[in-house]
Amino acid sequence: MSVNITQFNNYVAAGEFSVGVNTNENNNLLETITFVEEEHLTRLLGARLYNALQTDLAINNDGTATAQKWIDFINGVSYVDPSASDYTINYQGVFRMLKGFVFWQYISEHQYKRTSTGVRKLNAENSSMVDTQMTNALIRRKYNKSVDLYLCAQHFIDDYKTYEATASNIVESPATTYTVTISDTKYLANGDTVTIEGNEYTVANLVDDTSFEFTATTGLTFTDLTVSYEPFPDFKPVKPKYISFA
Repeated sequence: MSVNITQFNNYVAAGEFSVGVNTNENNNLLETITFVEEEHLTRLLGARLYNALQTDLAINNDGTATAQKWIDFINGVSYVDPSASDYTINYQGVFRMLKGFVFWQYISEHQYKRTSTGVRKLNAENSSMVDTQMTNALIRRKYNKSVDLYLCAQHFIDDYKTYEATASNIVESPATTYTVTISDTKYLANGDTVTIEGNEYTVANLVDDTSFEFTATTGLTFTDLTVSYEPFPDFKPVKPKYISFA
């Protein structure tokens, strides 16, 4: 079973994404959260990368990630645009995106509710045409805003499709074990594959922003100390579509 990032209370408490459920509807809302998150995150990431995210979320099993790349993916982060070093991107993460998609799905399936703060129309006889149009416009705006955030999340991952850093040295000691001294290991993890001078090696004994090791044939020397890797391998996104207001 998948681990959800957003939780039941995100939609029950008063606020932007409150759906106004009662205790008899709890299971319906939980089913919607699970369905929506799996569907949209799979489309956003691709199936293999979504499974990698789920593996990480399962460690704590409470919707919080452990690997820094997934923490930043979910919660957001400010980072320097790889294509323009003088420009900072303030990535907002996927938390609000998922809440918007869940809100839209749940409210649409149940033909609106969420009294006291606005959205209504459970009984069409008690809803004017204007009320219905305004409600439709509200939930469409929330959906389309989530599409905006979905595209931002894809842009974030695409910015880290390939990452490069320069090691200060690579030393063999003992034989067949190489230690790479490197001050930038952003989103690198043990077991990841790095490429050095066109050859691939598996990362072991990583010390963040300090060093890592790999094993290879003895006697190798390196002149180009560029280390490249893919923080989000198997990224195969599907582009979302906006809902028309026509």
